[in-house]
Parts: sequence; structure tokens; C-alpha cells
Amino acid sequence: MSADAALKFIDVVMQHYPPFRWDEEQEKAWAATMVRELGGFSDEVITKTTERMVRTRTERRTPLVSECINACSETRKWLEQERQTQSLAVDHDTNPQNRDWTADRLKLASELMNTPMGKQASKEGWVGCLWSFARRNSRLPQQGKDVEQCKQDAKGVDEAYATLVRGPKPDDPNRALVAPIMAALERLGAEMLRRRHVIEQRVLGGRS
Repeated sequence: MSADAALKFIDVVMQHYPPFRWDEEQEKAWAATMVRELGGFSDEVITKTTERMVRTRTERRTPLVSECINACSETRKWLEQERQTQSLAVDHDTNPQNRDWTADRLKLASELMNTPMGKQASKEGWVGCLWSFARRNSRLPQQGKDVEQCKQDAKGVDEAYATLVRGPKPDDPNRALVAPIMAALERLGAEMLRRRHVIEQRVLGGRS
């Protein structure tokens, strides 16, 4: 975390949730603790947490340091899940400048699904990750490490989606903060599953 990100976070919090009956020494101590405790978070996490706290937090009191730590932890968790979800999405990019999404790569990836490995993956639920691998690499994964990674990635996506469907815990103090993030990611996950099922039906149905 850079000093600029930390100072901006503190400044925004102080502006929107000004402390009452704090003297200058108390404010300095709070700010110093905040900088120290949030030091393990990236600038991106700090910035996103700042934005979402301003949008969703309804309490007027100055947030506790622990509340800010929890909010940043949740933001980091969902940013990581969002990256994983996007990297594994079986969607078509409409940008022709992206070399991983050229017509040739898409066509080859679809053809490679009509192989014994593609049929196996369709039956076992990891064909979406197999399709993404084939699109990126213009080949099927090798038995062993590559295949196991595809299976692990697919399992990770399914587990992440199940967590999103459950939603934040009722007693989560940051429920209002993370709920919109989880809802957006759940929609993305649902679309991924839909596209995976399309591939499964195409492969197992014998259609090219």
C-alpha cells in the first residue's frame, strides 16, 4: 500500500464520518493505527474499499479500525474471485484485437471439444476450463499437470459460485458493503455456468 492510498482513505473517512469529541491526539492515533493495520492491502483494494464504503455505509459514526480491516479483506477476496471468474469465463470477446479470441482460435477450441477428452470433461463438469485452455493455447492440455489444473480451476469456480449464491452472512458487519459485489459476481458466475452447459450439450449431443 502506498502512502497516497492510505492518506486518501483516511481523508475520505474523516470527511464522510467525522469523529465527535475527538481531540487532535486521538485523531492522529487513529490515523497512525489505520496506516499500520491496512499496510498489507494493495492500493487497488484500498481504493475500491473507499468507493464502496462511501456508497453503501449508512452509519454516521467514525468506523472502527477493525471495521475498515474487515471491509478491505472482503474487497480483496471478491477482487480475487472476480479475476478468477473472468479468466475462466467461457464467453466470446467481441474485441478482434485480442489475439486469444480470434475466429481461428474459437473454431479450433470448439472442434477440440469433440474429442474423447472433451466428452470426458463435459461429463465431469470441467469442460468450460478445458475450452478456455484450448482457446488460449490452441491445443488440448497434456495428461497430468495441465488436466489436473483444469479440473482444480473448475472446482474453484463452482465453489466460488456456491459461496456467492449463499450471499453474505446475516451477522456480517460489512453485509451492506459486500452484498452488491457478490450479486454482480453471482450474475457473472451464472452466465459462465450457462455457457458451460451449452458446450456440454453440444459435445454430448454430438453437434459440432
